[in-house]
Amino acid sequence: MPDEVQNIFKELLELGIATKAAEEMVNQHSPDQLQESLTLTQQQPDQQNPPGFLVEALNGHWRDPKTEQAQKKQRQRQEKEAIETRKKTLQHLKRRFAEHRITLARTAYEQAPEPVVQQWQNDFIQTQPPILRKGKVIGFENPRFRAFVMERLALPTLNEFLEQEGISLQEEERVWWDQL
Repeated sequence: MPDEVQNIFKELLELGIATKAAEEMVNQHSPDQLQESLTLTQQQPDQQNPPGFLVEALNGHWRDPKTEQAQKKQRQRQEKEAIETRKKTLQHLKRRFAEHRITLARTAYEQAPEPVVQQWQNDFIQTQPPILRKGKVIGFENPRFRAFVMERLALPTLNEFLEQEGISLQEEERVWWDQL
């Protein structure tokens, strides 16, 4: 019998639980359940029948409100941390997706025939306000032009990228994706 269980067993005996009943309790209940019920029983100093109270606490799955509150806060903190970790992972994945698309677009841009690049530049210039049309050298490093070019290329969609990476997003994660 592990030390923790032995200690609980001793506490049960000290409380007045019969040896056979104490053995059954340690075999039927987890150490956490037993310890919580013992603590709850010990918090009732004016209890007329501590063994009976303990049995009722165990069978009724009574909880110490303070312990229950602490456990609830712990679960909430863990859930929040898990969500934050997942969101950070999604941010990293979103950056990788954007970088992947830019790399593919840069390669396509660099390999495109000069007349196609010239046509993209001319089309882009026509979308700009007159003040921005004069004397600008337009290349792929210009973020607006890059976005313009990327709209015209057949780049992988998010679903294609995720499939290629072997990743699936849950609905909640897709909502987060749009918010990041």
